[in-house]
Amino acid sequence: MTKGEQARLVAWRLKVLQQAEAEQNVARVCRRFGISRKSFYKWKGRRAEHGDAGLCDRPRTPHRSPRATARA
Repeated sequence: MTKGEQARLVAWRLKVLQQAEAEQNVARVCRRFGISRKSFYKWKGRRAEHGDAGLCDRPRTPHRSPRATARA
């Protein structure tokens, strides 16, 4: 994903969160934007913890591989 695409995605997620804050009805906003409430609350929690940077996609690679071959 390019930086421009990532920026548009963050802006869209921020718009969803702001709209829900203004309307005070999460279910209605989620239906309008076509997302699940689970995703909405995941984004909301990440934004509360990390600010707007938390709305970026996270890498899908694992943090560690317990069965990986040793470097030596």
